Amino acid sequence: MALATKHGVRVLAVTDHDSTEGIAEARLAARSHPGLPLLPGIEINCDVEGAEIHVLGYFLDLEADWFQAFLREQLAEQAARIHRIVAKLASLGIFINASEVFALVKEGSAGRLHVAQPLVHRGNVSSVR
Repeated sequence: MALATKHGVRVLAVTDHDSTEGIAEARLAARSHPGLPLLPGIEINCDVEGAEIHVLGYFLDLEADWFQAFLREQLAEQAARIHRIVAKLASLGIFINASEVFALVKEGSAGRLHVAQPLVHRGNVSSVR
């Protein structure tokens, strides 16, 4: 909030990936900067055939029970996806542990980047790209 104010931002949106957990912290920080309106939102990752789309949502009832249930389902599916990726790698003779992948997540949910890091560390691939 302080950095945004310093650089002349007039409205700031906070959009965590598949989570609203950061909104409370952002709202608390916003109290120190009353001239900078905070727009809470969300970024939801959606897989479509051949692509991944990042949908931004604003002006939502982020605390609605149905919405939080949807986000929990999204997180559960993302965790299941990591297990499927780890299993697929194992079928190709490349062994990593899903718990190792989840341990790399500092906030939010595990994704392909988190799977790539152990692969780089072990020398299976040269970069996370």
